[in-house]
Amino acid sequence: MRKLGDKELLPSLANALDHDDWMIRRDAVKALGNLGDKDAVPHLIGVLNSEDDFLNLNRWAREHAAEALGKLGDKRAIPHLIKALNDDDSWVRTEAAEALGKLGDNSLVPHLMNALNDDTSAVRQEAAEALGKLGDKRALPVLINVLNDHDTWVRMEAAEALAKLGDKSAIPALTNALNDDDKLVGERAAETLGKLGDKGAVPHLIKALQHDYRTVRADAALALGELGDKGAISALAEALKDRDIAVRVSAGHALVELGDNRAVPILVDALNDDDRLVPLIASIALFKVGGKAAVPAFMWTFKDKEISEQLRTVKALARFEAHAIPALLKIVDDKELDMKIRLHAVAVLAQLNQ
Repeated sequence: MRKLGDKELLPSLANALDHDDWMIRRDAVKALGNLGDKDAVPHLIGVLNSEDDFLNLNRWAREHAAEALGKLGDKRAIPHLIKALNDDDSWVRTEAAEALGKLGDNSLVPHLMNALNDDTSAVRQEAAEALGKLGDKRALPVLINVLNDHDTWVRMEAAEALAKLGDKSAIPALTNALNDDDKLVGERAAETLGKLGDKGAVPHLIKALQHDYRTVRADAALALGELGDKGAISALAEALKDRDIAVRVSAGHALVELGDNRAVPILVDALNDDDRLVPLIASIALFKVGGKAAVPAFMWTFKDKEISEQLRTVKALARFEAHAIPALLKIVDDKELDMKIRLHAVAVLAQLNQ
């Protein structure tokens, strides 16, 4: 059987671009994009520049042609994709903006900046993402302005793009975005402030620990840990009392980053939370603490746990290697424990001794 990437397929697929059935044309375009053969570029450019039919069904082929040209990464497509940014069809414009971001050419920055004024939010979103990928600081003022866009997803993408540009002049606008009407934008602003690494954001992130939305509070805590300013320790310690476990665990993670291990019992308790993200954050923090501090906390409430939780705790102890051996030996010797737990501890010990 021939592989899809065989060059012999290209002529057949190119011929299918003229088929009367729009679905066959669309699927041929998608297949050409997946071939990875740059000989397909002229054919795809032809589709992108083709006229729409009466029912506007050809737009599907044209939209996928823009996407395929982005995948192939051939700069011959640039002028045609720039032209497509002004296409009558919003989906074609959206795919053109995304494709241009993949081509890595900074001459595209003015065109993508202009696309941030498009009437369609999806186009503005892809233009913001593309500008982030290009990393050209000429886009900084317009991306800061886009933090005021009326569409949530566009504002989120602008915050993400500003993180990639890495310019601290965006910090005032991002601190304002912490109080955005939509929690998703506030979350992204908090994450971005952590990535930018400027301790001037610390007071604003501390204030965000009191935000109405738990996810913003949690991301603010994590950002404070990233920034590494020990002036945030008392506020993070207070956040350990937050009503939401995700916030408590994020604050605990941040405290560990800052060298404060008071949150270890809270982090251990969070290992069995139903929310997948909470145990992940807790386990990462506990791994950073190291065995000497964390292992006793693991054993703190061990006997009070359900068997399934005890099994997970024994498994988690393995990450602390030699530090966990005394605790595992105690579990093996404790005849009050379920045999499954003791045997699992034996298996972990065997694994550590390999």
